[in-house]
Amino acid sequence: MNSSYNVGEPQLRRIRDEFWYASKLMDKVYSGKEKWNALFESNGFFDQHQNYLQVKIKGSNEGLFLPWFGFCESRLRILIAGLESPATGVQAYPYAKFFHTREDGDYVASFFIALRFSNDARQVKFEPLVSEYLHTVNSWNDRVSGMDLTMNL
Repeated sequence: MNSSYNVGEPQLRRIRDEFWYASKLMDKVYSGKEKWNALFESNGFFDQHQNYLQVKIKGSNEGLFLPWFGFCESRLRILIAGLESPATGVQAYPYAKFFHTREDGDYVASFFIALRFSNDARQVKFEPLVSEYLHTVNSWNDRVSGMDLTMNL
């Protein structure tokens, strides 16, 4: 992500969390309690959260995938900002890395957004937000058959 443009409250909170974690880790390295290679270990993002929204961007070939991926990625900040809702007790934690794979010959990039719910959150409806995001990306003028996007909670 372009951090000079795409940093909203969820991304800023994630950056601050990572700086805090790095600071604590460096204190341990300097005191001899950890080795330098600890800096290169996984940060445990997927162990820290219970709920995720997975955004899967697919293209049937590389020529279709690359522009479709770029467009969808550029609109993710809208989705992330919409998921963040203090009124409903939802905090969004985007994972700033895509996982690129091949599935049945398709080029696929998966992006994950962890969701935390406050104890007061009873029922949260994501349908309007998801529908708006899907409408935005599906209305792209350059979208053609072979470009797909799905979301899983």
